[in-house]
Amino acid sequence: ASIQQIQTNLATKTCPVTVDITGVNATPVTAPLTAYTIPKSTPFTLKGSATDANAGDVLTYCFEQNDNGTGQTGNNSVARENKPTGPNWLSFMPTLGNTRMMPKLTTVLAGLNVSPTLPGGDAIANTEALSSVARTLNFRLTVRDNAVYSSTAPISVGQTSFQDVAITVDAATGPFVVTAPNTTGISWQATTQQTITWSVNGTSGAPINCQFVNIKLSTDGGTTFPITLATNTANDGTETITVPNNPTSTARVLVEAVGNIFFDINNANFTITVPPTGFNFVAPAAASISCGSQNSAAITLNTSASGGFSTPINLTAAGNPAGTTVSFGTNPLTPGNNTTVTLNNTNTLA
Repeated sequence: ASIQQIQTNLATKTCPVTVDITGVNATPVTAPLTAYTIPKSTPFTLKGSATDANAGDVLTYCFEQNDNGTGQTGNNSVARENKPTGPNWLSFMPTLGNTRMMPKLTTVLAGLNVSPTLPGGDAIANTEALSSVARTLNFRLTVRDNAVYSSTAPISVGQTSFQDVAITVDAATGPFVVTAPNTTGISWQATTQQTITWSVNGTSGAPINCQFVNIKLSTDGGTTFPITLATNTANDGTETITVPNNPTSTARVLVEAVGNIFFDINNANFTITVPPTGFNFVAPAAASISCGSQNSAAITLNTSASGGFSTPINLTAAGNPAGTTVSFGTNPLTPGNNTTVTLNNTNTLA
């Protein structure tokens, strides 16, 4: 039975003594949840929030599927991708975190749509399954304030509150899948341009209508994604990014919907290597003058640094026309900065 069913049943009883503890321990207030339509066979994240008038209460959160299993008995009751009705998501213990990744992170990182049985469990008893068929998934977020129980005055009992939400799976769209980088043995050099691709599979149109995505990078194998590679970029299946200088052998890429709850993570770690140490000159724009008309001509010379190179560059010039000299505005020049290069005595040129 759910907490709500127990409370409803107790409300019909006349034997217990009722004590109002509102002034001792307030009930947490859980914010309403937003319903979404998501593509089939695609991971998603549920997120809630709550407040509590009692500052010392430590709130915990638990997302559970709230669908009746009628008609799904025996082996048909097992969580599976083509299950048309009934629960597909095992209830886990409440946590301090207010989100639940569906399915759990280890399943997503392995590129799977179904979480296998728990250790020691029945061999066929899958614990989670993304849906590959059209259906509505009803979830309930229960928030507990974990107040310490006291049977003596002032009487205090832990309080709960909940909110329900319906997530609709659209079988005509999806799966939304990161396709590159998505194999083992990939290595990207920091500061280079690389292309990330994903299968849109109809998610940019109705009924999903996801026009934009965010792209994030993990350097710890997908546990966290603190580095943003692109924000609000078009959900068109491709994005060229500059690889950040965060060397790692356990990089992962996440592409997530903007304005929705679905996402995907690539299926294999890849490597980001340090760029070579050094500097480069950036080709300057040409300066044109008529011979004999001006005493000098100047351009701006830009430089770039890689691999943390910072040794000042000593600038010299050679091959300039006879009778002219070359001077530099800043010399030596710190890599990453620019200087003015001037060709002097151009009025002597015929």
